[in-house]
Amino acid sequence: MKFQRSFSFWLGLAGTAFASAAGAQDYPRKPIILVVPYAAGGPADTAARLLAEPFGKEIGERVLIENKVGGGGTLAATSVKGGTPDGYTLLMAGEGPMSINPHIQRNIPYNPATDFVPAAIFAAGGCNVLVVNPKFSAATLKDFVALARSKSGEIMYGGSGLGTPAETVAIEFQASAGAKMQKVPYSGSGPAFQDVISGHLDALFVSAVSAVGAIEAGTVRALGVSTAKRCDVLPNVPTFREGGVDLDTGYYWFGIFARSGTPQEIIDKLNGAINRATASPGFADNLKVHSLAPQSLSVADSAAYVRRDMDEWAKKIERLPQIKQ
Repeated sequence: MKFQRSFSFWLGLAGTAFASAAGAQDYPRKPIILVVPYAAGGPADTAARLLAEPFGKEIGERVLIENKVGGGGTLAATSVKGGTPDGYTLLMAGEGPMSINPHIQRNIPYNPATDFVPAAIFAAGGCNVLVVNPKFSAATLKDFVALARSKSGEIMYGGSGLGTPAETVAIEFQASAGAKMQKVPYSGSGPAFQDVISGHLDALFVSAVSAVGAIEAGTVRALGVSTAKRCDVLPNVPTFREGGVDLDTGYYWFGIFARSGTPQEIIDKLNGAINRATASPGFADNLKVHSLAPQSLSVADSAAYVRRDMDEWAKKIERLPQIKQ
């Protein structure tokens, strides 16, 4: 009787393994849901939608975008973690949900290192820009830093959430420039941007892509970009280093993650399809408009990329604890 129970148990396991292998072989058989942690229209959502069509063609099924906004990506990550590990519900995530949130949110309901498997990293780049109202007294970045140093805590800048790339750039900028500014909390960069335009707010660190229209129209003035090289979308705006601030930061990356336990055959299929999608005609040009560049990494290299980013952010937040305050 005991032998029969044991035999039935292992037979059941074998059947489950066989079903899993068979499911991986004919994957996908229905549309794939790509959960995006941010609102429609933002840089992350735009990158996801640019990928969805060529990715769908390469994988052989439709890829549908589902925006789940909340907790800086925590809501989206938690929902994917709670799903079935079959490759039909994926998470698009970057440094926020994977590398920053675990350090700044208490009792986070997921572990990015153990609950998810990176199928591919598909885009990286981006930059943030410091903008002020055109009538603001500082005409250059050097003038801005001198003013911030002489009037410590008097310059008001907009902040739209702990752990966001722009907010982190603002904190790193102050540390590197030796200047203290006063943060004014906002629910998002949109309202803060409007207050800079109207003159109710002194300064804002914001995605260059979001600001380029207003900069070209002259409703805000750009003082510097956060990256090592000038941004493609703002070629006439100097870098922070050109303006005298020794800082090179504010990069983004975007990857596609499956829940842990997803069969390796499915992960490999996803990786191949995504990498072919990033090499498809026009994809690089579409990303370049958003200051991003396509990536093509193996499953192993994608995992190493994410781990390296996690380690770098852990060190950065230890050095700058105000990122989580």
